[in-house]
Amino acid sequence: MNPTGLIFAHPFSPGLFQSRYWSSDNGKNEVQGVVLDRAGEVVHRFGGLWHEGIFCDTLSTPKCIWKPNLHYARELNEMTPELQAVLPRTDTRYRPDQRLLEEGKVAEADKKKDEVEEKQRERRKEMTKTGEEHTPRFFSKSVDEAGREVWLSNGSYYQLRREQALATAETLDLW
Repeated sequence: MNPTGLIFAHPFSPGLFQSRYWSSDNGKNEVQGVVLDRAGEVVHRFGGLWHEGIFCDTLSTPKCIWKPNLHYARELNEMTPELQAVLPRTDTRYRPDQRLLEEGKVAEADKKKDEVEEKQRERRKEMTKTGEEHTPRFFSKSVDEAGREVWLSNGSYYQLRREQALATAETLDLW
């Protein structure tokens, strides 16, 4: 349980966190989010552009709370031999479209992204057709004290990572 009692919005909380990466509209690279207390009231609001900085506007003086350094993207997705030994093959650093994007091959990355998404849609269709339901490996659905549906870690990810068993674990063929 989070000892502060705060809920940090994440991509699986519709309406609480928004991000646009591949879109062509004016909001490209925009990130918005909130931090809620146990009652569901907004404690902090933040937003900005992920490649420029994130600002909190609910502090007594609005201020920048995060700013990427010059090598942020390269360092964020850097794949070292040490990481390869502990990361699951489903880690986004292995996504072929991500690799192409980091190499500056934007058109190829966009095409590959479409292929990856189509493969995922096809897998979803097959699962629906057979009545199979995906069960997340590292998270479980729960309801918090305010009655909201939340996803909680089941603790297995870091256990497998410590054992260096993620790199060889059976995983879905995501890409």
